[in-house]
Amino acid sequence: PVANPQTASELLHMAVALAHPENGKVIALIVSTGTMENEASAIEELQPVIDELEEEGHSITLETVSSTSIARGILDAAREQGADLIILGIRQPSRGQVILGTVVENVIATAPSDVLIYRSSSQDNVDIKRIVIPVDEVLQAQSAARTGIRLARRNNLRIEAMYVQPRYRSQYEGLAYIERT
Repeated sequence: PVANPQTASELLHMAVALAHPENGKVIALIVSTGTMENEASAIEELQPVIDELEEEGHSITLETVSSTSIARGILDAAREQGADLIILGIRQPSRGQVILGTVVENVIATAPSDVLIYRSSSQDNVDIKRIVIPVDEVLQAQSAARTGIRLARRNNLRIEAMYVQPRYRSQYEGLAYIERT
């Protein structure tokens, strides 16, 4: 979903970096809960961003969906399209607190696929130079690792794996776990 033209470019760049180069499909989704004028205005603001990415050789489809809520529209579109990944942007933290918001929380709770939460750097136009992947036994960490690996491969970056462990365990146990993973 792309609701904010100021952050749409970063979200869409992340999407094209993670999509399969040959048969991946990126859908820029606008969810409308109001009038057609609002929808037309959003399309008009986002079209230059999509045109720029298409000029770079990326295939992006701009779709709109009307729904009773933003979260419902995102979830319905993800199911209809058979999405493998939903990328949601969140705002910069305010006073050190990250607030996901009800849309993000509702999508995460019932998404039919993996969900990537993306918060851009506070600096403008920062390219990704380093990828650190936290590694542990949970399924979400494995999914995050796969996503990090895809992103690193597409950007020709080295991956750093990190395993946080209790003090009573040997450092070698953590290193062995990283190696196995």
